[in-house]
Amino acid sequence: MTSKSYLDIIILKYLKVPNDWIAVNFKKEGNVLKRADNRIVKFLVVVSFVFGAFLLTPNFGNKTHAHAGVNNPTEVAPCSLYGIHRMYAESTATVKYQETGNIAISLGTMYKCACGSTVVVEGRPPGSPIGKYATDPTPVIGTGGYVSYVTPKNNVRSTSSYSIPGYRFY
Repeated sequence: MTSKSYLDIIILKYLKVPNDWIAVNFKKEGNVLKRADNRIVKFLVVVSFVFGAFLLTPNFGNKTHAHAGVNNPTEVAPCSLYGIHRMYAESTATVKYQETGNIAISLGTMYKCACGSTVVVEGRPPGSPIGKYATDPTPVIGTGGYVSYVTPKNNVRSTSSYSIPGYRFY
């Protein structure tokens, strides 16, 4: 019984090479049997597998970030965790103008990223257009624990798009 090297185990387990390829071979030289050296064959199999796997990987070099959009590969990546904010719906929210107290967005949806960034939108992306939105409004706790938000007028914007640059809605 022969023991197998680590290279033999790697080839058998991951490359699915038949066991008889790895078997110990003997060659006859005169009246003496000598072990045939098949380390070169094993080396070539492993090297070809590694280069094949390397060459089959997609090229991400032309994008600024792995999460950059297909339509806008040079999109700004403001999130410290993901690059592009991954926004998940948290709750219903109302946003008021900081200066006047008038309602800017009524019954909007508040989205939050794991990094802590928030955005309140009128619509329900990605299924409907965003409409008016406010990024990172200041929360104000009201009666009964209800949270509303205030923001300056210049922070409330509007778009007919289904996305905002730098944000992905899920």
